[in-house]
Amino acid sequence: MAKFIAALLATALVGAHGALAAPPSKSANPYNLQPYKINLSKNVPHMLDMIKRTELPAEPQYPGLDGSMGIDLEDLKDLRESWLRDFNWKKEEATMNKSVPRFKP
Repeated sequence: MAKFIAALLATALVGAHGALAAPPSKSANPYNLQPYKINLSKNVPHMLDMIKRTELPAEPQYPGLDGSMGIDLEDLKDLRESWLRDFNWKKEEATMNKSVPRFKP
């Protein structure tokens, strides 16, 4: 990300003849956007703790209903186990940070 921003800035600063152009004025970027990265490290432990403490019913409350009325209990149990045991939150965070540049004011 830093290399991309540096390349973008270098391209903007170099004029048509290869000389450095004047830096853009503040009015050219009135929103003063700054890049940032998603950081899940603070919130994931709390979320995982809440998932662990959530008591799911042993049997479906409304047996025979299809997925149009909500998630199937067995699917929810499988998802819960996946989030607690298998899901790589660090990898997901890295993927989110690589996929689309993010900016905030």
